[in-house]
Amino acid sequence: MEIMRQYVKDKDIEELSKQLIRQSTFFIAGHESIFVPSMGMKFIDIDVCKEWPNDEGEVILMTPQEAARAELNRHCKRYLPKRGMVRKWSFPLLDMYAPQYFNGGRTKGELVYIDLKSAYWQLYKWMWLDTYWPRGMGNIPLNGVASSLERWKTARNSVVGVIRSKTIQTVKGVTVRYQPFHNPYLNPDLWMQIMSILHEIAAAAVLFGACYVNTDGYIFRSWSKWQRFVDMLVRYDLEFRLHQSDGEVIGWNSYKIEGLKTTEPYKAGQRSSEKMENIRFLGHRNLVWFHRHVKGGDSGRYSI
Repeated sequence: MEIMRQYVKDKDIEELSKQLIRQSTFFIAGHESIFVPSMGMKFIDIDVCKEWPNDEGEVILMTPQEAARAELNRHCKRYLPKRGMVRKWSFPLLDMYAPQYFNGGRTKGELVYIDLKSAYWQLYKWMWLDTYWPRGMGNIPLNGVASSLERWKTARNSVVGVIRSKTIQTVKGVTVRYQPFHNPYLNPDLWMQIMSILHEIAAAAVLFGACYVNTDGYIFRSWSKWQRFVDMLVRYDLEFRLHQSDGEVIGWNSYKIEGLKTTEPYKAGQRSSEKMENIRFLGHRNLVWFHRHVKGGDSGRYSI
């Protein structure tokens, strides 16, 4: 069946979803689109799209996730093993989430904000699609995919979403289901390898005095040991940005860094003293492996 594409606004997708629910019409809900099989039509949020070549080389408007899949098809599909990449016992690795930490206290004064540049992309561009955890090499490099998507942030980040996607959301009336589907690019091991490195970096940030960590962003008091954290990032050849100014942290995702960022919860005055931490420190070996064996650096063993 040929699938027709219709480009609409996000608010139109929302209204159409409500109408389909009232009519009990089956549809598949995506991040930036919905697909209605009975109509053979895919409704796509035009505001997130860019012109991009599809599998046949025809340039069309694509969502970030569609572009990510198109580049995976272009660079990796022909090398995929016939049996697939997923080992059944590796599915629990998908339960590993990005590192988060908040010490529960109010922090005000001169702060140092550090974030890794394009963190997911910066890591996976050196790796392989068929990586096995822990610290496994592979035969299907992702550097071609990474290079193609370098200038489209949401698309390059979507690659990580694709490699961990195993269900689709289906809707009929008020019934919502998450159904498994065949994703040839699913690899929990690659996801875990990326997460293990981010968690190792986050653990070091907390050890050096970070009061707040969210994935690839770290907030320090100016008098903490943030310089040692920077030294570590430099030693492992990780690209980052640093901003030092007055600011305040009053809760999870509620902070202000003068001249850089003010989050919506902070603007709304949302305060919280609830601590948060999900960091799983798995030792130094993953970061050393990434720098020495994957990128070909010579870090030695960095002691923290």
